[in-house]
Amino acid sequence: MSPRSGPPTRAEVCAVACAEAWRGDGEVLANPIGTIPTIGSRLAKATFEPDLVMTDGEALLIENIVPVGVPDAPKVVSGWNPYRSMFDVVWNGPRHVMMGATQVDVYGNQNIAFIGPADRPRTQLLGFRGSPGNTINNTTSYWVPNHSPKVFVERVDAVCGIGYDRASELGEVAARFHRLARVVTNLAVLDFDTPDHSMRLASVHPGVAVTDVVGATGFELALPDEVPVSRLPTDEELRMIREEIDPPRPRRAGGPLVTHPVLRTRACELFGIEHPIVQTGMGWVAGARLTSATSAAGGLGILASATMTFDDLQQAIREVKERTDRPFGVNLRSDTDDVVERIDLLGREKVRVGSFALAPRPELVKRLQGHGVLVMPSIGARRHAEKVAEWGSTQCSCREAREADTQVRSRPRFCCLRWWIPSTSR
Repeated sequence: MSPRSGPPTRAEVCAVACAEAWRGDGEVLANPIGTIPTIGSRLAKATFEPDLVMTDGEALLIENIVPVGVPDAPKVVSGWNPYRSMFDVVWNGPRHVMMGATQVDVYGNQNIAFIGPADRPRTQLLGFRGSPGNTINNTTSYWVPNHSPKVFVERVDAVCGIGYDRASELGEVAARFHRLARVVTNLAVLDFDTPDHSMRLASVHPGVAVTDVVGATGFELALPDEVPVSRLPTDEELRMIREEIDPPRPRRAGGPLVTHPVLRTRACELFGIEHPIVQTGMGWVAGARLTSATSAAGGLGILASATMTFDDLQQAIREVKERTDRPFGVNLRSDTDDVVERIDLLGREKVRVGSFALAPRPELVKRLQGHGVLVMPSIGARRHAEKVAEWGSTQCSCREAREADTQVRSRPRFCCLRWWIPSTSR
């Protein structure tokens, strides 16, 4: 395919604005989260911040600029950064992370945990994750792809990332490394360069009016006398974005990206899916909409039934089937009183996969298989893998590790794989 042409798009302007967040950082670890921040960080390293330290998204530090979405791109490896070493970097501070924000307030307090009151949230999100440690220990920026009053709120429902007001309350020692650099959105760039560190409108993207940003913000922004326009990429930056960092990739006619052979695994054949991606059955999160959207996109959506009554589960399964005809699964708890009835429901509704949040019993596995449902037990320790292998009756399993924040999480993923593979290859 030929490279894209024409004037810079809004997405490319946003990528440049993200790149500018790392300007002047020097030799720090850049941790972008999301496609636009990733393009921006790689553009910064390729142009004005060559000393930035980049990862490949896994456990390697790399020196060259690899294109996004190309799994087999050559890498110039400069170091090893396993999961257990990442916290040394977080705690020691030579790092600039760019995270997302479901909500953010005037002082930069960020929420990615839940929406609504804490005792009964309307929407469960990612959880607090690394936000508290990131904001206290490292320079932090935010990328918000949809600037709206629902995101920019007077008061966040939960404080995950620490804003300037709360950092000040902690005192100089606790908050000595706290720094929020900028917030980049699809409309503007914002920062905290004010006497009280409240949010300020730093620039608007080309074609966006100041009133557009003010109207999309749920609190009063600090406004300079003249608001500049965010800079466009230079000709060389635009070439790099379009040809080297985010090059075009072949698509099926009217369809999704062509799956690279490396990403076509046995799981695809087993589940009848296009991409080897399994969405977790997380309670309060994995409902019918998320499950159906994952399956429709080519992955395997998993309904979380542990937080549902039997009637709720029945309705959710039917809603998924109304939304997509692609395979999906249901996550079960083996200790529920009506687990047998739930298994029979999966059989009647022709659900493809049944997974377990807790260790299943052999008779439950056999009942699922009798209905033609693939059984996917969760594996969090070596003894679990050995027990499942001894049964000889499951065709797949889900390895859980410390990264998943599960009940059994003493080992990171790569350590888990070292004992899981020999335990299950009998």
